[in-house]
Amino acid sequence: MLKDKISKEDFVKYIKESQEVSKLVHKVYEASGRTIDIINLEDELTKPFRIIEKNFFNEVELDYINWFLYEYKEGNMKIYKAETNKEVVLAELNTIDDLWNWLNKE
Repeated sequence: MLKDKISKEDFVKYIKESQEVSKLVHKVYEASGRTIDIINLEDELTKPFRIIEKNFFNEVELDYINWFLYEYKEGNMKIYKAETNKEVVLAELNTIDDLWNWLNKE
């Protein structure tokens, strides 16, 4: 469980700081007239995070975290049950608390 590896407070700080780095990179991209290679810039700025993440998160947790960080659309973060043809929503991750709870679900 995630809560055995990192406190909720530190997890929330991690997510918020990651979001701020991403916002900063996008501001630089816009200010450059969209001429800076933003993907490589963000990758370079977040390299230290990637090293530390391996000590706190497993691969599945990282997949959910990255999905939340880079695909976030307010009110649209839903996890669906994959093995059915119906749209069965397993979770809605609209806040950092929702993500925390999902990653700590037994």
